Amino acid sequence: MREQKASAISLPPVMRITEFLSEESIVPALSATRKDEALLELSKVLGRAVPQVAGPRLYSVLTEREKAASTAMEKGVAIPHGRLAER
Repeated sequence: MREQKASAISLPPVMRITEFLSEESIVPALSATRKDEALLELSKVLGRAVPQVAGPRLYSVLTEREKAASTAMEKGVAIPHGRLAER
């Protein structure tokens, strides 16, 4: 019986949360009352904290991700995230 070798999988580079998680990118009390407003507010904050991530593009990615599955946890806590394509 021949042994099969595992093929090497090339994973895309990933952005780690520690690369952009800073005090100025955390919003403990949003002024938004709807999910779309909250995503917009968060996109703007992150766009200022991490200039290489454009706020409008991030908003688009986050809203698409939320359509696929919610990132809400419980008690008003959510961790919105999405995948940005390399440019």
